[in-house]
Amino acid sequence: MRESARADRPVRYRVPGEPGIWFVIFGDLLAFGALFITYMYYRGRFPEAFADGLAAMSRGIGVVNTVVLLSASLAVVQGVGAYRAGDRRAADRALIVAFGCGAGFVVLKSVEYGIKISQSLVPNTSAFFGLYYTFTGVHLVHVVIGLALLLYLRAVVRRPTPDIRDRQVVESGAVFWHLVDLLWVVLFALFYAVHV
Repeated sequence: MRESARADRPVRYRVPGEPGIWFVIFGDLLAFGALFITYMYYRGRFPEAFADGLAAMSRGIGVVNTVVLLSASLAVVQGVGAYRAGDRRAADRALIVAFGCGAGFVVLKSVEYGIKISQSLVPNTSAFFGLYYTFTGVHLVHVVIGLALLLYLRAVVRRPTPDIRDRQVVESGAVFWHLVDLLWVVLFALFYAVHV
């Protein structure tokens, strides 16, 4: 009788994180959506500049950065799962891995910027590089914010008496980090993988 009553009860789903994080996510997606439309407009106007720009990109660094960020997101997922299961030490270790991957992304992106600048490929070189530095620069700011959040989340998961608010904070930080990852996957497609 109890089992049939359970089966009849509607399943309640809960959106992870705090409601406010979803406004941040929505706002970011709108802003990047406007940037993507700008990209498509300029790509249509200056196909030669985009072909030259794409040919000059460091695809190897782009691929490694993609793998690094995807690994960071996997570690964040594992950290949230461990935290929900009550294993705070495993959650902390996973967040350390995620932070290391995110920091690796920043280092690789800095190296790539250095290479481009040494080749005189700067924002005013072409429409392509103007957009490349704008998009990846804004994304890099998001990564740095995400790294700060990961450090904060480490402090949260190590609290001796976690509560529901802590869980929402951990989930919100994870949602933000996944946004950073999603944006990079799109940027990778636009600046490294798509050929004119």
